[in-house]
Amino acid sequence: MQKGMILGLLFVLFLTPACLADDSWLYKSEKVLIELNISSGMEIVPESSDYHVGYVKARLSFFPEDDFQQRLIKLETNPYFLKKEDIIEFKWEQPDKKELHFLLNSDVETENKLKKITNKIKFPLKNLDEEYVKYTKPTGNIDLNDNIIRVASEFAEGEDDLYVITHKIAEWVNINIEYDLKYGTSTEKSSWILKNRIGTCDEFSSLFIALCRALGIPARYVSGIAYSNIPELEGFGNHAWAEVYFPDNGWVPFDPTYGEFGFVNPSHVKLKTSADSGNASTSYEWRGHDFDVVAEKLDIDAKVKKVSGIKKPLIKINADILKNGVGFGSYNLVEATIENLNTYYVPITLRLSAPLELDVIEVSKKNTLLIPNEIKKVYWIVRLTEGLKRNYIYTLPVSVYDISNISSTSSFESKFGDLILTKQEIDEILEDKAEEELKVYSRKIDLKCDSDKEEYYVDETILVNCSVKNTGNIFLGNLRICLDRDCKTIDIGITQEKVISFSKKHLDSGKKEAIVKAKNNQVSKNSYVNYEVLDYPNITITDLVYPTEILFNKDYSIGFMLNKSSSSIPKNIEVTILQNSFPEKWPLRDLDKNKMFDISLNSKTLHEGENDFEVIVSYEDNKSRAYETKKNFSITVAKLSFSQKVISLLYSLELWLESLF
Repeated sequence: MQKGMILGLLFVLFLTPACLADDSWLYKSEKVLIELNISSGMEIVPESSDYHVGYVKARLSFFPEDDFQQRLIKLETNPYFLKKEDIIEFKWEQPDKKELHFLLNSDVETENKLKKITNKIKFPLKNLDEEYVKYTKPTGNIDLNDNIIRVASEFAEGEDDLYVITHKIAEWVNINIEYDLKYGTSTEKSSWILKNRIGTCDEFSSLFIALCRALGIPARYVSGIAYSNIPELEGFGNHAWAEVYFPDNGWVPFDPTYGEFGFVNPSHVKLKTSADSGNASTSYEWRGHDFDVVAEKLDIDAKVKKVSGIKKPLIKINADILKNGVGFGSYNLVEATIENLNTYYVPITLRLSAPLELDVIEVSKKNTLLIPNEIKKVYWIVRLTEGLKRNYIYTLPVSVYDISNISSTSSFESKFGDLILTKQEIDEILEDKAEEELKVYSRKIDLKCDSDKEEYYVDETILVNCSVKNTGNIFLGNLRICLDRDCKTIDIGITQEKVISFSKKHLDSGKKEAIVKAKNNQVSKNSYVNYEVLDYPNITITDLVYPTEILFNKDYSIGFMLNKSSSSIPKNIEVTILQNSFPEKWPLRDLDKNKMFDISLNSKTLHEGENDFEVIVSYEDNKSRAYETKKNFSITVAKLSFSQKVISLLYSLELWLESLF
């Protein structure tokens, strides 16, 4: 057999993700010096001949500052600027020109480096500081809905490593959202992006941030510039990416548009961070009368001034082939062993390059995350095409490489009549070889229920509010929450919290304990709610003792018992004794037990014959509703002399006058 042909390796050793130029400085260089110019202007438009301009201000929120991957070398402006918190302010006092311009010229040195995250950060996140909690909440364009929560939960299910989860989310967005420049002038909501699966860097970043926030992971929007090789945008241009907060490590960049998951290449210059994608880059203020200001579009221009250093390799790659020789039409397996040379996490993107005579099954690009010092195997299935010439032995090289041009090449031979491996056989081999993914499943919920009050009255509606939070890392579907026979079914994503309300009534009084149960085939949790049901307050008057007949101007006493005949305690009690319609009153704060009254009186206020008495007990419940109990009786006064009648009349007159005032 003639061995007359060796196929060349048809691949480019340096190949960057879609949307990026294939210039090697992007990933191989250690540092890049970028000149950045930001400029704009405005026109003063008079609205009358006697217009007056007091001042005009332009506030710019887009400007470079020192950050983890960048250092501001030079910053010059025209006119002079004033820095106020997160803005640069230009001001023109009584300008004599109608056209005003500002320019910011800067040199920024960017560095090609990773955040060195050495330890696993446990997920779900707990006890976040308040300054980061706001980056877990929905905002105007970065909204949340049930679909976003469900998709996000799928990434986190079975995982307890924050880096792994955010890496999965970024990869999914990169693969599943189509890049389309016609959306470059609009900013869509995250819910729209998930539904339509299309957009530019704004949409890629917004959806990524929304999916993170749906899991309680703080993420924020970054605006800046980056280098692109898209023909319509070739060179530096406006760009957006995201940053995710990793506790004890700070903000870590993720660019799902460029396929950079845990880092950004050194063409990125960060100019602004914000909670939402809809924040404006410039604003204007002016004072005066009879004029308007028309602003120009912000112009951003950048170029590379210097590239220095060679980035130290982060990984080692070793490519190997399952079978050194196979026949035409056979399948084969490419195995790459990747070693993380560092004591921190390293995200990598691997690609397989192969000659045209080999079909790569599924995708040639694979993203993976290496934990500190990890050695991992990655596999590709390849298949030889049909129709090769029988009298040739083909040598087929394949290369596995990453974006920084670290690579490893291996090869195998193929000739007619050699071993044929089927796809099923390769799948079985791959199943045996594939690294077993150990997932730490945590099926946990936090169920907290409380009544809106501690006490209720009979027939009053009791409101029980329950907070249900998924504190594990499994999406919980068909979770049934029940209070007695009142049940509600919910789905709840990882880190999500929902509020469920129940209502019920009791016909009897006493201390109660309601049990709220949350259960599905994965979890079971109870919460106990304690409260008291009160009957309406009631006081009865018993054991009334009084003389039936007395002499005038003599002391006598009236005794009676106030009985607390309810389990609830009567409040704000007032006991009144009416003597011929003239009252005497005794206040009492509450009646927590039976109380005996023994009241001493004098008969000089009574008249001859039968005198009417009434004991009136007024009281309230906890809601200040009024109640009243009465008891009537009479006492006879013996016949009075003339002088006694006069005294009685005078005392009655005195009491009457007192009642008036």
